[in-house]
Amino acid sequence: MKPAKTYALLVELAHKFSIEVVEQNFKATGLPVNSGMCKVGQQTKIVIDKHKTIAEKIDIIVDCLREYDTESVYIVPALRDIFSATDAPDA
Repeated sequence: MKPAKTYALLVELAHKFSIEVVEQNFKATGLPVNSGMCKVGQQTKIVIDKHKTIAEKIDIIVDCLREYDTESVYIVPALRDIFSATDAPDA
């Protein structure tokens, strides 16, 4: 699966958990800021530096969604493989 499609499916999956994925220009803040999950009021968001590569954005979303029960929702097999690979213990 192409990275752009993977990214789009991960954003869709995040929405199933009522999580908004937003990309921001962190350079404009002038402060050291990391991508990740945060809560703004009652809304959970995954905020990603828009200058990250697509692979880095995918990794960030996967890392954030690992906290959720991904077994409780339908995930296309290609995404399920990504979660299985990141859940595997280091050899």
